[in-house]
Amino acid sequence: MKLDHEELKSACFDYAKAVMWERKPTDVSDIQKFADSVYGEAIHHVKFIEGQDRDPNLIIQCVQYLALKHAIPPMRDDIQFVRNSLEILIELACPNQGATIHQKRFFHEIFRGLQEAISDAESA
Repeated sequence: MKLDHEELKSACFDYAKAVMWERKPTDVSDIQKFADSVYGEAIHHVKFIEGQDRDPNLIIQCVQYLALKHAIPPMRDDIQFVRNSLEILIELACPNQGATIHQKRFFHEIFRGLQEAISDAESA
């Protein structure tokens, strides 16, 4: 599959718009500038995702997840948060290293949480 760049740009804009929310008007050029930075971070992960034989559009889902669940005004202009969050999400979705026995319990908890989230989404 090929990456849908326009959809990724849209997801990045939605993330930027959410973190830059204020009670007063925000210049759309400021939102776009941060969205472009988010896009730059996101695009860095595409080759890795493809190298794991995964759909590169996974990065869109990661950005959409951040926009929905973690985009709050205190994260305004915090590109390091975006960078770190994308790395974590991608590592969970496309493991790059083998797990240890000590991580097994943690992964079971993640799996349990994901099952609950999927169940919630299906009943919505």
